[in-house]
Amino acid sequence: MRFVLDSSAILNNFQPKTGDEIVIPSSVAEELKSHEGREKLETLISLGAVIEKPLQRYGARTKEIAEDVGELGRLSDVDIEVIALALEKKACVVSDDYSIENVCRYAGIDFLPISTEGIKKVFRYRYRCTGCGRYYKRYYEECPVCGSTLRARRA
Repeated sequence: MRFVLDSSAILNNFQPKTGDEIVIPSSVAEELKSHEGREKLETLISLGAVIEKPLQRYGARTKEIAEDVGELGRLSDVDIEVIALALEKKACVVSDDYSIENVCRYAGIDFLPISTEGIKKVFRYRYRCTGCGRYYKRYYEECPVCGSTLRARRA
């Protein structure tokens, strides 16, 4: 089986089986700065894991999917790269991040939680302005009307 790992999978000692293909997004590898994290990453590489960056079109597609479900404002660039690589490689994402799992479930991408139960259903989000109270289906850095910050709310 083919897996794409996020940081939580590496730090929580995901153990691949013989024959599994492990892909680690380059941004995840860069994110692991602690001695322990680097050591675990090196162990996975010695077992055959590869570090890759997704093609740009898969990153763009991931952003479209995340925006459809209202998760774009809740995902980091690293999270987007994890999902994009899973789309590109037709792989299972290994993560404990609920936003990653939510986008994966919505997009039909398999995911495997490590130390949590994982999500059971898709949640859609919309964004509410903390100033004027308006709701938006998509995320903005600031409210287009009053400039205040937006907060995610389940739709």
